[in-house]
Parts: sequence; C-alpha cells; structure tokens
Amino acid sequence: MIAGEQNFIINFANTLRLPRKVLPVLAILTLAVITLSLWPDNWMSYFSSTRYEFDKIGHFSAYLVLSALTVSFATGPNAIWIAALLWLGIGTGLEGLQYFLPHRWPSYYDLAANFGGVLVGTSIGWLIASRTLRRNAHHPDKLKAEDRTVEKLDLDQKI
Repeated sequence: MIAGEQNFIINFANTLRLPRKVLPVLAILTLAVITLSLWPDNWMSYFSSTRYEFDKIGHFSAYLVLSALTVSFATGPNAIWIAALLWLGIGTGLEGLQYFLPHRWPSYYDLAANFGGVLVGTSIGWLIASRTLRRNAHHPDKLKAEDRTVEKLDLDQKI
C-alpha cells in the first residue's frame, strides 16, 4: 500500500472515529462487494430463474450490512451522513463503472436496491449507536473502552 493511500484511509477512519477492530471487517466486506459488482455476469447462471431476485436481494443486503456496521460504530461528528454518502457513492460508482465493462451492464434497479440498503442500514446503525450511547451514559467506565480508535494508529504511523 502506498503511503498516501494509507494516510487517506487513516484520515477517513479518523473522521468517522471507527474502532480499529472494525476496519478489517469493513475492508473485507467492501472488497467482496467490489469484486462481485465487477466480476463477469455469467458466474451467476447457476441461479437461473431466481437470478433476478437474488441479485436485488444481494445488492440490498450488502449495502445494508456495510452501512449499518459503519454507522453503528462511527462516533465522529456527522458520521451518519458521511457513512451514508460513502456507501451511496461507492454503490453509484460501481454501477456506473459497469457501463464501461464488456461483461457487465448498469441497472437502475440495482442502484435502487443499493440506495434502499443504505437507507435501511443507516437507520439500523443509528438505532444501535443511539442505544449504545444511552446505555454507556449510565456507565461512564465503559466510555473509556471507546478510546481505542484509529487515532492511535495515526500516532503510531508518525513515529
């Protein structure tokens, strides 16, 4: 990984204030979504008649999980909006990129499924985050565990 890319990832993670333990999970899930979005379409011929429904459910579920995971752990200012815009941008970008690939084609229905997943996932993540904050407000000692964010990773990189 190039140093500039690493700094971008660290700065972005600092903006959302994501815990370090969440970053590898998000990276693996994001790479899976990118790979499945750009992989040749014929690999799904196994699903034959249910392919269309499976595809939309897959789009919706993937972006629901990604946005819920990001929003539920993010504690930075405006983290909900940043995370939602991040996943909307990635979903839109991947659908647009399919236009330029010979074996893929963009779909407004896929884009709608992505947007729906982000909307529902962001809502679920917000509910989880708000319940966690309320619960931790009654137990201040639990808030100290939240200090293990990527900001410490940034300090390690400068040394």
